[in-house]
Amino acid sequence: AEELRAQQVVDEFKADMGMAEADEPLGQESVEEETIDVPEDEEIEEPSKTIGKQRNKSE
Repeated sequence: AEELRAQQVVDEFKADMGMAEADEPLGQESVEEETIDVPEDEEIEEPSKTIGKQRNKSE
C-alpha cells in the first residue's frame, strides 16, 4: 500500500513537471516523462558523487 501511495505522489509530481514543460495530452506525457526520468536520475547522482569527493579532500 505504501509503495502504491509513493508511486502516486511521484506520478503526480511528474505530471506537474510535464504540464509546466509542455502542453501535451496526458497519455503522451506519461510515456515521455518515463523516458526523461532516467537521465534525470543520473544527473542527480553526479552532483552527489562530486560532493562526496569534495568532502574526502576536505578531510
